[in-house]
Amino acid sequence: MKIGFIHSTRLVLSLVEAAVVASERFRGADQLHIADDTLVRELVETKTIGEGIHSRVLAHARSLQERGTERIVLTCSSLSPLVDSLAGRLSVPFLKIDAPMLEEALSLASSMEGASVAIVATNPTTEVPTRLLAGETDKHLRSAGQPVASWDFFLVDGAFSALARGDKEAHDTAVVRAVEDFAARFDRVLLAQISIGRVRPGLSPDAREKTRYSLDYIDTLLDS
Repeated sequence: MKIGFIHSTRLVLSLVEAAVVASERFRGADQLHIADDTLVRELVETKTIGEGIHSRVLAHARSLQERGTERIVLTCSSLSPLVDSLAGRLSVPFLKIDAPMLEEALSLASSMEGASVAIVATNPTTEVPTRLLAGETDKHLRSAGQPVASWDFFLVDGAFSALARGDKEAHDTAVVRAVEDFAARFDRVLLAQISIGRVRPGLSPDAREKTRYSLDYIDTLLDS
């Protein structure tokens, strides 16, 4: 199988590549990656998914399709609404990186009465798309007659500004502190950006057990 990935930052490319190699079903897949840092830079500047971003993502997806990929994954949570608008213009599945993670977490209520989920991010551009996807997942599960966990979205105060000034340590410290707090109050903590998954080794065992990020579900995603 040949799988295509579109990234809005090169910081996550190696993480995604390693997750596929470590997966049970897709470790032998041929991976094609396109990393376009201009996507997230424009999104941060304009605070909207404009025509420039739209056209570049479509061009990247078509390029991957022409190279024979059987699946294409958009790994940027902030750009996930583009999957809905562009999927019909491609002949192969176009996938949202966070979809399986959100569905599994919100389905916790099926086995855990009163289950609660905290969705955590540092980049402000992630909030609206993630709330939208979580809301769609919530609605889908309810329409199927399934109980749904309560959920809320949280931005980690000060983390993004720390990263913007190049203080990665302060960013990661703020995320660890926030996740520890949420893990004490929620049944599941979701990291809404692949890039913040690196903080998990710094969590306490209890918090680490409750915390997930999208690459934990790479097999489910690529099998969809």
